[in-house]
Formats: sequence, C-alpha cells, structure tokens
Amino acid sequence: EFEVHDGDGADLAQQPGVVASASSEGTDVSPQRLVGAALDKNFGTWWSVAKSARARADSWYQLDLGSPKWMDKVMVFQEVVPVAYQIQLSTDGVNWRSVDFQAPGAARVDNAVFGAPVQARYLRMQGEVGNAQYGYSLYEMQAGNGAEGANLAAGKTATASSQDAAKPASMATDDKLSTRWAVAAADRGQADTWLQVDLGS
Repeated sequence: EFEVHDGDGADLAQQPGVVASASSEGTDVSPQRLVGAALDKNFGTWWSVAKSARARADSWYQLDLGSPKWMDKVMVFQEVVPVAYQIQLSTDGVNWRSVDFQAPGAARVDNAVFGAPVQARYLRMQGEVGNAQYGYSLYEMQAGNGAEGANLAAGKTATASSQDAAKPASMATDDKLSTRWAVAAADRGQADTWLQVDLGS
C-alpha cells in the first residue's frame, strides 16, 4: 500500500532497540515465519506460530519498546484471522492490562484507539481462540503516539513504469491492504522500476 499521511503519528514499533518475542515462531515451515517478520514493514512477510503450535489457544506475540512510551493506538495486521484475542499493555512485562478494540474482522486489520494516551513499554497480542487451521499469524504490529491523519494518496491517480494486468497502479492508492500494485512479469528484473502518485495540488 502506498500512503501519504499529514499527521505526526510515528510508529513506535519501528524505533531503534525494539525487540520482538513470541510463544513460538514458524521455524518448522518453509519459508520460515520468524518474529522479526512482523516488524520489517514488508507485507510480503509475516510471523506465525510454529506449525506444531497451531492448536495452542493462548499463543502470544510481544514487543518490548525498550523504555516506557506514550501511545494512543495499537494496530494489528493479521495474516490469518483468529476467532478472539486481546491487545495488552504493560510497563514491567509482568502485570498486563487489556485494552478495548473492535473484534477481529474479515479486513484483517484491528485498530485499538485509546480514549487518552497511555504509557507502556510492552505490548502484546494475547491469543484466546486461534484460526482453526493456522492458529495465529501477523503481518505487522504497530503502536502510534499521535494523530495519523488522512491518507492523502487515497483515490489519487497513480502511474508506474509497468504494471501487471491484474495488479494495476491504481491498486496502490485504493486504500485497501487486500490489494496491491505489481510490475509486469516481464519487468521483474528491472532495477529502476517506479510508482508515482499525483496528489492533485
């Protein structure tokens, strides 16, 4: 997804020193789905529980931000949709409290927005009931500390050096994480490929 935001909301999960951990990771699948894949800003990779742990209901994924940070939202991008889980915060990694958010949905993006900023060092996706086939799996986990603002690129004209017939440039600005732009198969080896968005003014 290609987005341009006009707010000042930094993703705290992308700050130096953040450490990810989990109850298990997909070392027994190919390609491996390791904990760091949910922090790499790449929606082509993801963390998953180990294949042997897919039936475990209480699996978890956790971020240590290094020190307490103020935040007003947590976003979880699911690769597979679980039945139920909690988003939890902690200042010491021992005592946790759950935050309210809309139940998991088919869009695979859960956004917990707090009524007021809270301070936490640790944030955790705590599983309750996993996906019946795959358990738990995350593309990304993010934490914000400011208003994100509108996506100024949404609906704007996108052009590209080339595009796949089924994944045109317009899919980069349709404001949907379920679609994407891709270069034409014949141009995959081209190093200077580009995507451009006209914001209008």
